[in-house]
Amino acid sequence: MSCPDCRRDFELLRAIEAGRRADAGVAVETIRWRRPLGIALATALAAALALVAVLGPWRDWRREGAGPDLARGGRADAAAIAPGDDASLPRGPLAFTWHPATGARRYTVELLTTNGTVAASLETGDTTATLDAGRLPPGDYRWWVRASLDGGERRSSPRRLRLGR
Repeated sequence: MSCPDCRRDFELLRAIEAGRRADAGVAVETIRWRRPLGIALATALAAALALVAVLGPWRDWRREGAGPDLARGGRADAAAIAPGDDASLPRGPLAFTWHPATGARRYTVELLTTNGTVAASLETGDTTATLDAGRLPPGDYRWWVRASLDGGERRSSPRRLRLGR
């Protein structure tokens, strides 16, 4: 307290604290009647935030389709849904389904042989397509979806598929 500058700062802080205490007493008296409403609003807000925090990720998980394929594909990619990986299906019409890619204009579904040659292909604007695999020989194939975007394309992860007799 021997330093004049320090003492002046200390007195300023003491005056601020005294003013805060005086204002706090007035503020409590003037808004005492609002206290129950304020508590109710604060409780409702806290409950709503807790609900969003708990249900927000669950809602996205349910909408996006709960599976490891979505984690591989991500939201920007067209994530394959059906048929599942390693599916064994009879030859004939094959129904394919996938999640939409953000900003996609068109999709191309491709059924590939094991050496990577396109065995069947179909272009659509929807997130489902049916390919006629009746004329394809039985065996192992892979399929994926390519999403055409304004800035290029995105692909789903390839899935294995076995066509029976």
